[in-house]
Amino acid sequence: MKCYNCQTENKDTAKICKSCGADLMYVPWKPTWKWHLKVLGIIYVIVIVLFFVARFFLNKFDRNLPTWESEYPMYEKMAPKPINK
Repeated sequence: MKCYNCQTENKDTAKICKSCGADLMYVPWKPTWKWHLKVLGIIYVIVIVLFFVARFFLNKFDRNLPTWESEYPMYEKMAPKPINK
């Protein structure tokens, strides 16, 4: 059995590392890509739900600002003129 701390080879029945004294009964947890995918998916769902909940409650504060077309209907949108050099 290899020590997770110093990579020294120990007996399979050893409870502590003979080199560094680390507890060999402890197995460090390393997340897999499935765990990362699950956690990120949960975070994204929470953020999206919070966005729509906030948008619902803050909708009454929306001022409905006028757009250019509704404020100045007499002007037409014109394409910019090309510059001749």
